[in-house]
Amino acid sequence: MKRRTFLSSMATNALFFPAYITLAQSNDKNIDDYGVSKKQTSKITKIGDMTLEELRNSDMKELFEEIIPLWYKKGFDEELGGFMCFINRDGTFKNTNKNVYHQARGIWLYSYIYNHFDKDERHLRLARMTKDFFLKYCRDGKGNWYYYVTKEGKPISGPEINPGLHLGISLVEYYRATGEKEILDIATEEVLKTANNALSPQFQYNIRYEPGTSPFGFWMTKATSWAKSLRTKVVFTASSIGTATV
Repeated sequence: MKRRTFLSSMATNALFFPAYITLAQSNDKNIDDYGVSKKQTSKITKIGDMTLEELRNSDMKELFEEIIPLWYKKGFDEELGGFMCFINRDGTFKNTNKNVYHQARGIWLYSYIYNHFDKDERHLRLARMTKDFFLKYCRDGKGNWYYYVTKEGKPISGPEINPGLHLGISLVEYYRATGEKEILDIATEEVLKTANNALSPQFQYNIRYEPGTSPFGFWMTKATSWAKSLRTKVVFTASSIGTATV
């Protein structure tokens, strides 16, 4: 499958995956020793038929000339905040429902762009409005996160652990942009809560997996959440991460 066809078939996922902008981080990113390690002494110069510089430029172009403008033009809910995720690249919608963990990814994406590319207040405004929508509408009375909500924030399905995983990462990045202490407190609470759940012997990711097991992607996201929180001086102790029920 061609790269563009693949991305078009995954319109929402492609827009919010953090890995999507790895090589598009900045024009002065050093890629001279990309891939070099103690075990891998030769550097990576190409991925497929593209050099790293060509790939980075291609991703930068697609990110800033296609993906970001699409959300500003059509996919963002200017009234209530949040992203209407089921959007095609031509701007039409399958429906206007909101995937809750994609709201968290949206917070991360626009906070990251604000922090690492430019200080355009439009990026921060989208992150802030989505954060407000997320915290106001997307959890039940017990503090658990829904999986899908309507455009207006009415629950469709859930609760589910994934939104909390992504929210911890997203609010840490948002905190770096705003310095709002209460946001870091929420991020800390969410990271600890999902850690407790994930490490509980009773934890079951979903019915497709045996109790006590979960897919690699879950732990990849969990480890990323912990690492980013630690870098932002969120302190974990052995007593903080105990056992809890889902």
